[in-house]
Amino acid sequence: MDSKHDLNNDRVPVLVFVVENNAGSGTPLAFAIKKNIPCDWDDCEHKWNYVNLPNRMEFERVRECNSFNWNPFIMTDKHRPSKIAVTNILRGTILCWFHIMQTIGENFNQWNIPWSLRYPLALAFKIIGRSRTENKSKELGLLYQNFVNSLKLPNNIKQKLIADLNQNWLCDEWRLSFINAGRILQNFECIMTTNNFTERLNRTIEANYSGIQTVVHFVERLYGVKLKRENITENTGQMQFEAGLATLFDMKSVEEENCPKKLSSDKFRRLNHGRLYFLLEFVEPSNHSDYFYVRKSDNSQIFESPYNGKYVELNKGAIDSLKPLFKKLEQKHLDKALCRKGYYLTNILTGECMVCYDYIWNGPFQDVCKHVHAARLFHEANLHLNKELFVRQTKEKFVTYFKSKEKVVAAENKNRLIYEEDTDIAYNEIIRLYYLQGGSVFLPRNNISERNSDPFKPPELSKRDTSNKGVPPKVMAKLRKPSRILQTLQSNSNNEPDSSASEKRNTKRIRKNI
Repeated sequence: MDSKHDLNNDRVPVLVFVVENNAGSGTPLAFAIKKNIPCDWDDCEHKWNYVNLPNRMEFERVRECNSFNWNPFIMTDKHRPSKIAVTNILRGTILCWFHIMQTIGENFNQWNIPWSLRYPLALAFKIIGRSRTENKSKELGLLYQNFVNSLKLPNNIKQKLIADLNQNWLCDEWRLSFINAGRILQNFECIMTTNNFTERLNRTIEANYSGIQTVVHFVERLYGVKLKRENITENTGQMQFEAGLATLFDMKSVEEENCPKKLSSDKFRRLNHGRLYFLLEFVEPSNHSDYFYVRKSDNSQIFESPYNGKYVELNKGAIDSLKPLFKKLEQKHLDKALCRKGYYLTNILTGECMVCYDYIWNGPFQDVCKHVHAARLFHEANLHLNKELFVRQTKEKFVTYFKSKEKVVAAENKNRLIYEEDTDIAYNEIIRLYYLQGGSVFLPRNNISERNSDPFKPPELSKRDTSNKGVPPKVMAKLRKPSRILQTLQSNSNNEPDSSASEKRNTKRIRKNI
């Protein structure tokens, strides 16, 4: 849920509710706060009544024949009025991780936190967010204080970092909205971690309906309904209908109703990275059916920026100080499966991979890390009737992913072994590149954004692209001719004495010549 208040002259917040459909796209659910419990019958005429809500300030309409009670979570940015409005109406309020980290980045800028410590601090903050119980979050909060105190920072900055966590995130009001404990669903179903779908919808509305208008006019244009009331005529009060943005949203929802689920580029990349680990036989079983070991690669401790895909060199001393938080996070799992040096311990049921940076940053809800993907493929292969066929199909999907990447590359830069050869030859070439380049083979080729959108890395100097490939060279501007007045004054100054009378005569002579 998000609100848009800058498109009407009264600055009234127009609330937008968006859900994720089966195709993985955002679909607007409503543009107003309303709870309605429907009946299974479309033409229901059964009795209904209004029931006061516990806050004694609102009410809802309830039918006696109700047999369906949809009680979803609502995701917002950290906006107290929105949370109060839906309290006791919906299941609960959870915070958007994008806005959480945006706030943390702004605080780091305001407090002048050294750039080398920003990502370690952000990872420590994320570890607390992965808590699946309130008690675990409190324990990790104490370890976070020890971690902050171990850093080379002024004491007043340390106190600000600790106070920010305790007063704004681990307080009773926002704790369950912040940590994973408040996001767990039955059967470990996926749940959105950001409200970016709502942000995109607001941008669509803003792009189509620019300009400030009244609230009524804004809603009319949104829904395509206009009431004739400009002049008092015989048609006054009649409604005029036209296609609004709401019609477009409805058409899109119907079109995507039976579409297969689409994976975003980062999810697809993570899935294929997991396929690679599975095909390289990095996965081994444990003594528990839900836990598996995934071997660490040589570059497993390199952190990939979630904002622009670039690799981040982490401060080694600060990362070593994070070890107590990692150990506390995986403590309960070690009772079920032993820890092995050089391996990640993954849980394929909950999607947890305790010491993996990818898991720490993104969490297990909207997607899982590459190690969990690999462990789940290993588990599915063991359950498959024909394991050899399953491995072959996985290899073909993995190679198809890289062939698709080569399609968008210029002909002179294509890797012909991957793009044109069969599955086995292309697979061997991919493995060769992987051992040379590491995980960077999964990143887009020559398509990493140069825009500095990472709030935890210092801004780099802008590098202007001077290449003129594909376009004619830029024509340089002609040199400007020097002023004749200045030239004349300079030549005369060498021959005549410097006096006000001579300057006046020279000026008159120059004006006459001009």
